[in-house]
Amino acid sequence: MKDPPVMEKKFLESVLGVLVEKSQHGIGAVRQMAVRGLGNAIRGAPKEVHKHKAAILEVLQRGLENTTCPVVAAESMLALAEVVRKLKAEGLGSAFKDIARSTKMFLEAEPDVLRFSAFSLYAVLASSASGKRSFFTREVWETWVSLLLHLRDPDPEVSNVRAPRSYLQNCRKPQKAAW
Repeated sequence: MKDPPVMEKKFLESVLGVLVEKSQHGIGAVRQMAVRGLGNAIRGAPKEVHKHKAAILEVLQRGLENTTCPVVAAESMLALAEVVRKLKAEGLGSAFKDIARSTKMFLEAEPDVLRFSAFSLYAVLASSASGKRSFFTREVWETWVSLLLHLRDPDPEVSNVRAPRSYLQNCRKPQKAAW
């Protein structure tokens, strides 16, 4: 059996171009499917997609700003979780900080799908934050209340999303600089 077309390099360019284009479509369902397609491309062809990470990150981060359609934002966070898994914090550069800051606003969102996606992405960010440990420790302390409330979320699917316990146990309150 032959690999799917997205795995072939000659089709990847055109597929990514179409997905990026459709991510700006006027209909929310089309934007959602485009973002989901980018997430699937990352899962299916991580080495080839690595070359296009700037464009993919831009589309997915723009999806986080889309508050009119919660499913697009949720799908963007799940796709970003795949990107973070593949590239780790060091491979994302300054986008890591932008993603972490953008995700915080969804931790207490009303729709369950947004909270689930936000906590899923936050857990992946926590597990890959080794190079950005001091930054992410500050982020955890700023969202501590949301993280604790998350344990009692009314939706069992949301409350079962867990960050690596070892990371959260090692987070200590940031030291104040002595002037």
